[in-house]
Amino acid sequence: MTDVLDVCRRAARVAPEIARLTSEVKNRALHAMAAALEERSAELIASNTEDVERAAAGGWRSR
Repeated sequence: MTDVLDVCRRAARVAPEIARLTSEVKNRALHAMAAALEERSAELIASNTEDVERAAAGGWRSR
């Protein structure tokens, strides 16, 4: 899995390029991301459930 910090660093590097895109292009990208999340929602929820269960087994508690 990609480290969260790596994703943040990459996002910071491309931010100036993204800022120059038109609203139409950015909106299309956002809609595509939303569709991908919806398509994989069951998988994401299952993975999150596993993470929460592992954390609970390791002594972590949610707030």
